[in-house]
Amino acid sequence: MSLIKLNNRSLGNNAVTSAAIASNAITTDKIANNTVTQSKIDSLGSMLYSTDTSVASATASGWRTVSATLNLPSNDVITNDWAGMISCTFFGYISSGAHYWAWRLYDVTANSIVLPIDGPCSFQWYGAAGVGGFRFRGSVHNASNQPARVFDISGRGGNGITLEMRASNGSGNTNETSSQTLYADNIFWYAGAMTGMHNENGY
Repeated sequence: MSLIKLNNRSLGNNAVTSAAIASNAITTDKIANNTVTQSKIDSLGSMLYSTDTSVASATASGWRTVSATLNLPSNDVITNDWAGMISCTFFGYISSGAHYWAWRLYDVTANSIVLPIDGPCSFQWYGAAGVGGFRFRGSVHNASNQPARVFDISGRGGNGITLEMRASNGSGNTNETSSQTLYADNIFWYAGAMTGMHNENGY
């Protein structure tokens, strides 16, 4: 077995000097090229706005409200601090039976569906014209964490929005009527754009 001995001299051969650091210095000019602005920070979300940890249940006969009404702040706050977006994630499932389930956000003040932003966050969205919603993820008949989805709330300042669920086909693109029961729990709302999932503590 050999023993490698490190001493001040051997370290010095590859010393990290001030000059070496300076040769790759992060200058003000370099930072300015990709300026991190307040709006960019806000658009990353991560600010927990509200939680609803009560367990909601409803018979799956049409779109059913499964959350308390979330009252949005002013349009100035939504635009300047939230980048026009809100994110939602929760645990949900439907009782045993033939149907699956879908979910969406609904503006109870404007009586309109709150649409997701374009891009990856709209994957498996079938909510146009009141049909479908986001297809469930995870186990259909056991409480499963739904990935955070990002919604466009531009111009909805002061309005109330709710989380809704409905029985659907397996793809989430067809509304179904069922005697099965829908369940939602640990609903987390984030200001701005949030991705990923959370546990019961919101992490």
